Amino acid sequence: IMPSLVGSEMCIRDRLTYGHDRLQSRKIRHSKAIAELLIKHGANVKYNGTAVKDTVLHRAALRGRTDLCQLFIEKGAHVMAIDILGSSPLHNAAKAGYWETVQLLLKHGAQAAVKDKFQKTALALAQMRKEEALNKEIRIESTLDYNPGSDYDKTIEILSRAK
Repeated sequence: IMPSLVGSEMCIRDRLTYGHDRLQSRKIRHSKAIAELLIKHGANVKYNGTAVKDTVLHRAALRGRTDLCQLFIEKGAHVMAIDILGSSPLHNAAKAGYWETVQLLLKHGAQAAVKDKFQKTALALAQMRKEEALNKEIRIESTLDYNPGSDYDKTIEILSRAK
């Protein structure tokens, strides 16, 4: 996996077939070490050239990868980056109930009052997705990993204080 992802510095900057930067590859989703290596060799944490204009921070937040979010923020990722639907990484973490990621993003300047294109704040999204049983079913059916550590009550509490 490492040689195919790293290769030369030029290769690291190349996009994958699907328009993703190498840092957004599914292959590194679970590996902070690979993400660090790619960044060291020039991968861009601010890249948003995907069809939905999301960033690696959006994707890490959606998966509750607080460790990767911290790394990407330290390396210059924009906490308030907005995708094509007006969603920020905070929206993604909130709608998945990842309170630790929500806390980290708020600590680094994410704005809880920002609304997406559907006029939903991160708090509103967390409240809509609170039903844990339904969320578990959705996440099991989808390609996302279900994280039993997600907690909508705690996420909603944190976002309510951030107003």
